Amino acid sequence: VRQAHFVMLAAEQDLLLRTTSAYLGLMAATENLELVRAEREVVTKALEFARERLLAGVGTIINQVDAQARHAVTQAREIEARNRVLDAEQALREITGLSINRIKTLREDFKPVPPDPASAERWLESALTRNLGLSARREAVEVSREEIDRQKAGHYPSLNLVLQNTRRDAGYGVLGSASKVDSTDLLLKLSVPLFEGGLTSA
Repeated sequence: VRQAHFVMLAAEQDLLLRTTSAYLGLMAATENLELVRAEREVVTKALEFARERLLAGVGTIINQVDAQARHAVTQAREIEARNRVLDAEQALREITGLSINRIKTLREDFKPVPPDPASAERWLESALTRNLGLSARREAVEVSREEIDRQKAGHYPSLNLVLQNTRRDAGYGVLGSASKVDSTDLLLKLSVPLFEGGLTSA
């Protein structure tokens, strides 16, 4: 029971971690999409500026082609970023079963704090003592030890109390009377295993 309890807790913890990771992945993909869109707007303005300079006779065709190439690259990056957002939404939907239309991003005044305690050894010690997967494995080892003890009991003698109740109906006899016999037996059986082909030892 303890092993099953630790396995369940480990599964819950894994679900929390996967959900959080998927949510943070969606946040990062959304932020990246906004950044790429802003970059595309800047590059679009640069392309328009290069065209205007070429029409005015102060720009070169090389500048315009270069601006067009950068614009095409940012368009491709925007499509890629949009696909990553869709993939991140799908990953979160697979875990939660819900369609996420809007997410909350980090506050503007968010400041990450360092872990407390700041010692890696303390966190390692905590991971070894409080790890739910390890706790489940420890319980599995204990279950195996008890199963070995149970199997060793195959060498021990066993004493069984057996109660038998028998009714025999012989039907009608030669003299015309029916013969019914009821018997109740209480038995005490002692079994002493001498050798079972090595099965118990194995």
